[in-house]
Amino acid sequence: MRKRNLTKQKEAAMPKEMKKCACSCGSENSAEKCSDETPAAKSSPEEVKISELIHGGYEEENDKKAADLWLNAWNKIVKAHGGKKHDFYTLCETFHVKFSMDAYQWLEDMDEMFSEILCDDEKYFQKWMKFQAELLENFTDIDEDVLKDVKTSFALNHFKIGDAAGGDKIFAELINQFPEDDLLYLYWSEPYEEEAGGYEKIPADYNKALGILQKALDESDRDNLEEIEDAMKALKKKIKKN
Repeated sequence: MRKRNLTKQKEAAMPKEMKKCACSCGSENSAEKCSDETPAAKSSPEEVKISELIHGGYEEENDKKAADLWLNAWNKIVKAHGGKKHDFYTLCETFHVKFSMDAYQWLEDMDEMFSEILCDDEKYFQKWMKFQAELLENFTDIDEDVLKDVKTSFALNHFKIGDAAGGDKIFAELINQFPEDDLLYLYWSEPYEEEAGGYEKIPADYNKALGILQKALDESDRDNLEEIEDAMKALKKKIKKN
């Protein structure tokens, strides 16, 4: 998964980029400072609370407290939709106009936050699993790349808590859905390549990792052919050494 420097983002506390978001009412003001009287430019008390929780998560130094703030915000977002399915694009527009931020970036930051916490507190896995399920259940027309990222993260988190069978199942479903995406094979092989990087609960299995990467050569579009071949060479050396 793509890595981001979450510590720096917390220190920045969402300043310049967030405030530059233009309001959709048509004025030249930012969404955060818009004085227009249209409904689109004004936030309800509940939306103000959601915004405070999200921004508070970026400012909070304790990762678990930050995660809880963000989950609280998410629960309010889901509740506001009343259990009905909504277009994911609508959620992104709401974030842009009401919260002055990028919904995609927030989802990525949540993913990294929980991935770090999962390493030493498994109870947060259930919280993260619930979030991911609600995202997929409550919003339709999710961007394909976002869908892949959410499900890939979900699979890798299974490996981090020692559930290799669960992770294998999700990756198999992903590859069945996106058979030409060779990055999925690379992500799938990761937990079996080293007993490190958060995957200490899964024994290294170089042969299995090699088999997964071989499938990438046989079935995918090979967009990342060089990276796959390098990973396979490294695995063959480890197998020979052992």
